[in-house]
Amino acid sequence: MSAKKQEPKILGTTESQPEGFKWVRLKKIDWEDETGKKIAKHWKTAVAIIALLDHPSKPLSTVILEQYRPPIENTVIGVYAFLTPGHHSTV
Repeated sequence: MSAKKQEPKILGTTESQPEGFKWVRLKKIDWEDETGKKIAKHWKTAVAIIALLDHPSKPLSTVILEQYRPPIENTVIGVYAFLTPGHHSTV
């Protein structure tokens, strides 16, 4: 893993609640990643995949990643996931 240049940080959040959905809350998080890149994201549905590496002379293994997650303001270990098209943007 490469060295971090800075700690990721939350720049601001905006919450909204769709009309008629008392149990749903959407959150837009503006944050800066470890490289200083500013990101604005709406946290919605994601897709996850599990990659298996099947090398002829090595044991079967999986791909995991360490990633900063703004909604919990911490780093997590997980499988690769991505948002469905059209649900994120960079600033």
